[in-house]
Amino acid sequence: MVDSSIVFDVAVVGGGAAGMMAAIGAASRLGIDGKVAVLEGGQRVGRKLLATGNGRCNYSNKNITAKAYNRPDFVRRIFQACSPEDIMDRFTKSGLMTEEEEGRLYPASGTASSMVDILRLLMEEKNVSVYTEFKVLTMRWDGVFRLSSPSGMVQAEKVILACGGKAAPQLGSDGSGYKLAENLGHTVTALNPGLAGVKCPAAQQRQLGLPSLNGLHVTGTVSLYRQEKLLAQEAGEILFREYGLSGIAVFQLSRYDGDLILLDLLPKYSMPDLFTELQQRAERLSGRPLEEFFTGVFQKMVGAQLMKAIHLELEDRDCGSLTKEELEALAGIIKGWPFPVEGAVGWQNAQVTLGGLDLDEFNPLTMESKILPGLYAAGEILDVDGPCGGFNLQWAWSSGLLAGWSAARSLKPRNAG
Repeated sequence: MVDSSIVFDVAVVGGGAAGMMAAIGAASRLGIDGKVAVLEGGQRVGRKLLATGNGRCNYSNKNITAKAYNRPDFVRRIFQACSPEDIMDRFTKSGLMTEEEEGRLYPASGTASSMVDILRLLMEEKNVSVYTEFKVLTMRWDGVFRLSSPSGMVQAEKVILACGGKAAPQLGSDGSGYKLAENLGHTVTALNPGLAGVKCPAAQQRQLGLPSLNGLHVTGTVSLYRQEKLLAQEAGEILFREYGLSGIAVFQLSRYDGDLILLDLLPKYSMPDLFTELQQRAERLSGRPLEEFFTGVFQKMVGAQLMKAIHLELEDRDCGSLTKEELEALAGIIKGWPFPVEGAVGWQNAQVTLGGLDLDEFNPLTMESKILPGLYAAGEILDVDGPCGGFNLQWAWSSGLLAGWSAARSLKPRNAG
């Protein structure tokens, strides 16, 4: 139960990655006599963090630069104060062992709970008060911040908003932090789901073979178009879903408003070289059933759907019967398999929010509001997003730590440790 007579030095709204790091940063600067509280609406802190990286927690990336984010100039200022290297070093000193996969960093334990455990231990060591099931519904300032929830009220000299965006609402991100900020005079930019799969028109999903392909992975190049103009291109993993396409390569393109995706399943081949390879393959496999033509190249169902896409009948035919025109068509579909799309899937399956609190209203040196001094923000609630691969968690760590430091620094120091 919260004692509403206590005036905390710093109250952090949200117990996710940015919120916990902000609390740790503030408590570190205030010392043992500081009063720092985390107000979490859910039953536990770190719930969304536990789900990241398929439960493994891709907490950062060795190749992070500010240029990878939508607002690089703002992010660069934060990274100058709290660099990715500094954050990694802090985690290492706290006992975290790291495993790297193509630049992506994970806890060596293979589970996100290790990350949450370390953050909880750091908060305990620094006497941070954690209140769960404390959903902040209103916030006002009259010389001190007063944050109200159905379970009570908290007073604080400084407040850090770190309650996330709208992505994955089933994990607690319901966008309520935007309303709190708006009521205090802040602006929220347009909000859209990011790092999400894309939907194909419902009427065409069966024709495209998506129910049969659901759950299968391929690697290749994804090219996104709008009215035949190339918007963006990404290479990597592609996952077929009943509704459309997913996977890391697709996630990276979900911010763009495209209407067509072309998949290149063998990007190392040029079209002429691929045709020659297929021609030689047909000769080598002559006499074998046509349905075995792609055995050893693609999963069986992927190969079958490629043939269906060019209306190739499989029955009573062998690989050697493929004509020049059919081989050209197969090369064409492999290099440019078309999937009409109609936007990203909804918030439920998004990993990050595109948009958020307007950065022009915050000081990148401190994360403090320019509209209401004493109010700070960190993490996904701000209009900052990066690509898949640990970039968005790194933003949470760096912005959270800086916000915590800054909020504490603006108060009278107390035996800082």
